[in-house]
Amino acid sequence: RKVYELVGAAAATETGRILGVGYSFNIITPRAVDWVRQNAGTLIRQWGDSSRDAIRRIIAQGFAEGTTASALTRQIKDTGIGLTWRQARAVLNMRHRLEDDGVPSSKIDARAERYFNRLLRDRAEMIARTEVTGAITNARLEAWQQATDKGLLDPTRWEKEWLATQDARVCMYCADLDGARAPVPDGVFVGDSGTNGGKGPGYHPRCRCTVMLVEIGSRRLP
Repeated sequence: RKVYELVGAAAATETGRILGVGYSFNIITPRAVDWVRQNAGTLIRQWGDSSRDAIRRIIAQGFAEGTTASALTRQIKDTGIGLTWRQARAVLNMRHRLEDDGVPSSKIDARAERYFNRLLRDRAEMIARTEVTGAITNARLEAWQQATDKGLLDPTRWEKEWLATQDARVCMYCADLDGARAPVPDGVFVGDSGTNGGKGPGYHPRCRCTVMLVEIGSRRLP
């Protein structure tokens, strides 16, 4: 909730400055509540309904209480969520290799546990950070929607632009979407190669992209 509120307020301030008007961000709207209810926990796969429900409740509570991403990471991990099959298989393969090498079972157990915990921490962090990124994107879109509803932002004059972090870690999909533009607030981004980026970043786990408000026909951001 804190992330959503801070980003929404900042987006409203920024948008007001660009448009030369002033308005405040309203965090308690049906759209905001519905977005959290519908999107929290969508990254959870390969677990039963009880695990998904636990994650949804943790994220929803974190939204209401302003829980940080690091705290969400610990809470998600503490629910006992498992690994993906690919990750679990990696742990099993490591066990088999150690057994083939004649490593004592006690040492195998210790190393496998450390490996399991590292993978579990990585997955919990991925979920928490990706959920927060989604909240950041949606807060910006909500701020623009509120400005549109108030008649302050004219969708025929303004649009949104996708900005990717241009470094060695950028994925091919985000690189394709970099500089793409779409109608504000709910237009869908499409990259030069046809990549569908939805309404904004959060396109994939740990996405580091952002979205900005720009004037239609203006020069693309560097």
